[in-house]
Amino acid sequence: MVQQRRFDEIYDDLVDVWKKMEADTLAFKNLLDELCKANYANNMNQSPQSGLSQSNNFAPSAREERIRTWSPEQIKTTPRIIPKAETMTVPPRSGGSTIGGSRFVKEYNQLPKTGSLVDKQQRDAFAKHYKLKAFSCINHQERVNTPTKAPVFRENDSVAQGDFWAKLINGVLYEVVPNQRITYDETLHYYAGMKEAFVSNFKSGTYNRIVVLEPAQFQNFNGEWRLNKPGRIQLS
Repeated sequence: MVQQRRFDEIYDDLVDVWKKMEADTLAFKNLLDELCKANYANNMNQSPQSGLSQSNNFAPSAREERIRTWSPEQIKTTPRIIPKAETMTVPPRSGGSTIGGSRFVKEYNQLPKTGSLVDKQQRDAFAKHYKLKAFSCINHQERVNTPTKAPVFRENDSVAQGDFWAKLINGVLYEVVPNQRITYDETLHYYAGMKEAFVSNFKSGTYNRIVVLEPAQFQNFNGEWRLNKPGRIQLS
C-alpha cells in the first residue's frame, strides 16, 4: 500500500502551485484530490478510498468546504501574473495561520550557521533532500570597473562553492536563495549579483544572517542561469 502523505506536506505543495500561477491544471487537480483524501483520512481515521466525503453519516469539515471551493478552472482563467506576496490570499491551514513561504524556504531559514560538524551535516542533508544546484556571478570583477554591466551567472561544481542555491520547481524554473553560509557584504551586493536577484534592506557593511522572505526565480539553460523574478531577503 502506498503510504499517505501528511496533510501539511500536501498543503505546502498545493500552495506552491497556487503561488507560482504556472497554470499547470493537472498538477493542481492531482494535488487537490490528494489533499482532500488526506483531509478525509484525518477526519475518519482510516485509509481514504476517495477524495471528498462519500459517507452519508460524515459531515464535511470547514476545511474540506474551503477545499471544495478551489477549482482548476480558477487557475485556467487567472492571468499568468505572479501576485505580490503581500497582497496574495491563500486559504489558512488548520489552526488559522497563513502560509509564510514554502516548506523549502522555512527549512532554509531555520538552518544553523555555525561551523560545527553537526550543523554541517544538517546543511548537507538539506542540500541533498532538495537536490540543490549552486551558481555564482562569474563577471563580478568586471562589474567593479563597470557597475552597469549585467551579471552573468554560471553553475558551480558543488553547493558549497556557489553564492546562490537553487531548487527545481519544474522544467527549467528554479526557486533560488542565497548560500546560507555567506557573509553578505558590499562586494556580494553590488558586484556579485545579489542586488539584482533580491530586494533587501542592505545599507552598508556586513551582515551575518539572511532571512528569505520570498525566493527569487531563475531559469537554468545548460548551466547558464537567468533571472526570471527577483526575491526578497531580510539582512541582520
